[in-house]
Amino acid sequence: MYKLKPILALPEQIPLPKVMYELPKIQGVSSAVPSNITVEYNHQTQLPEFKFLESRQLQILEQLRQLKEQLDGLFISIGQSDVNKVSKSTNSNVNKVSKSTNSNVNKVSKSTNSNVNKQSVQAELILYANPFSRPYILIALQKIWTDTNFNVKYYCHSSISNDETYYFEKQLFSMLNDNAIHSIDITLIWKDVRDVQLVTKAYDYPLEGEANVLRYFTRLIASYNYEDLEKSYLIDHVLDLCLQLSCEEVEDVEPIAKKIANHLGKTSWFLNFTEASPVDGIVWSTTKRFLQYRVPPELDNWFKSCEKLFLCC
Repeated sequence: MYKLKPILALPEQIPLPKVMYELPKIQGVSSAVPSNITVEYNHQTQLPEFKFLESRQLQILEQLRQLKEQLDGLFISIGQSDVNKVSKSTNSNVNKVSKSTNSNVNKVSKSTNSNVNKQSVQAELILYANPFSRPYILIALQKIWTDTNFNVKYYCHSSISNDETYYFEKQLFSMLNDNAIHSIDITLIWKDVRDVQLVTKAYDYPLEGEANVLRYFTRLIASYNYEDLEKSYLIDHVLDLCLQLSCEEVEDVEPIAKKIANHLGKTSWFLNFTEASPVDGIVWSTTKRFLQYRVPPELDNWFKSCEKLFLCC
């Protein structure tokens, strides 16, 4: 490599101060243990205090071993009793589920467990959204999840006009269900933000991205959690593609739109579901927000079906 000229000329030997503690040399010294250390160790092992400490440590280890055996016995007995309880509850739940007459039900948008549905979910959330990029997923979920109401209160930032959001608010208000079990109170604040943001409290760090908001909703209500479904990885893949479309760094959206269209194929709804699911809702919302005037031909008929389903009163 190219050598630079020295800037400072240092002496070959630098005198060290005598006020500091000097460590013994490591380099050039044999790695063997000094003889004085070995002699000191042998001398300590002969002391009665050393032997007493050794016997004391062995006694403590024996007590710990006995304690571990007792705890293992307790775990085994507790585990057997828990297994009996679980087996009894499982049998009762199976009997209840077997009496259900639900058929051709969408596994994402509807629950197959009647016990879970009876547990009402109440939540209060805050959403920040841009009126020029509206969270249409709320309209889609209000249409798909018939047992859930999204009670939305609207507030506008000083830079936002109320007229810009009137149709969206009117559409969502007209879709409330009187027989809903779950109720999610949402404070929707129209603001100049890049993407939809969700917070559970005023001081929480926001969860950004409409697809991530949908993930939060599905985990909020246990009956709509898709993590145990066989197609869960496909659902997450579609949600990730929707997030990519919402990023500012993405300039060419056509390849991402093609990947999303591949999940639809020649079926009526995404992932070959028999009915519209939240996956269709998030893709429809993303398409309206970022691909409104350039919908891929593969999604054209599907998009029209979503417009008719989600926007009709």
